[in-house]
Amino acid sequence: MGVRGAKPSTSAAATSGGALVRTGERDALPYEAPEELSAGAARMWLGLLPDLIASGTFRESDGFLLVELCEMWSEAQEFRRALRAEPDKGGAEAKRLRAGYLQSMKLVMSIASEFGISPVARLRLGLMQVQGATLLGVLDGEA
Repeated sequence: MGVRGAKPSTSAAATSGGALVRTGERDALPYEAPEELSAGAARMWLGLLPDLIASGTFRESDGFLLVELCEMWSEAQEFRRALRAEPDKGGAEAKRLRAGYLQSMKLVMSIASEFGISPVARLRLGLMQVQGATLLGVLDGEA
């Protein structure tokens, strides 16, 4: 799962018209959404992936986790829309929808923090890389 295809060179991208995201000295893989994603999840994938690649927090092997993040977010939005569509829903159905939303969003927030998708998560990831060195290296006096 994840980003499909061979890693293109800059010259191959110019001739093929593939969508590449610049990541410092090298190009990243094309960032089309995997075919198995729902429409809402695919929109999130396309919105997140360029930033994740540019920040250096995404690797091709992270694709399966990003798929889950996008699908869980899409599922949470479906629960939310269902609750809003019928605000008078009460009892067991409303309770089920709220529980589904909360459970989905809990997983979304957990996975999102792994990618640094929040101010606090970015701070945490930033502390792990202090000007190109690792935090442990800085603490050991290597930087």
